[in-house]
Amino acid sequence: PEAAYAVRGDVLLDGALGDVSIEVTPRAAGGDVLDLDLEWGADQPLEGHATVRGKPGGLISTLIDAPPDDVLNIAVDASRTIGDWSLVARGHGVEREAIIIEGQQAGEKISIRGDADLSLSGRTGALGERLGAPVVFDLQLEPNDQGADAILELETPTLGMTAGGRLLET
Repeated sequence: PEAAYAVRGDVLLDGALGDVSIEVTPRAAGGDVLDLDLEWGADQPLEGHATVRGKPGGLISTLIDAPPDDVLNIAVDASRTIGDWSLVARGHGVEREAIIIEGQQAGEKISIRGDADLSLSGRTGALGERLGAPVVFDLQLEPNDQGADAILELETPTLGMTAGGRLLET
């Protein structure tokens, strides 16, 4: 299907600094909407908000193979400075939360946690049915002289797993 969109925005790029504000809205009712407002640079690696609303049959719903009548909403918030930041991302359909991801860095340690219902997308549905819902994950990264130590814990109704390793700088 064809769709016409209106795009409004401001972009300021100056070396390592940036400020982007973009709004993409459908000219006719029923299309996907993107609203992005991000700043980065200096001691502020990333701050802002992004919102995506995918309508049934729209580009986003088609890409992730969402159920045909589902309206998708994805929101991402990022804030703080280098060495002390947080990120929250949420995605949900009409009545169901599909994914929540929370990340943060305090000092040197980085934590990323989340849970997802993989059965809500046609692309991951078979895996979601096999693992069950929710799929809960917790990733911890702790920098060291060689790179970073990593620990990943994954838990579903049918699987529990812990893996560790070292990410080496090259």
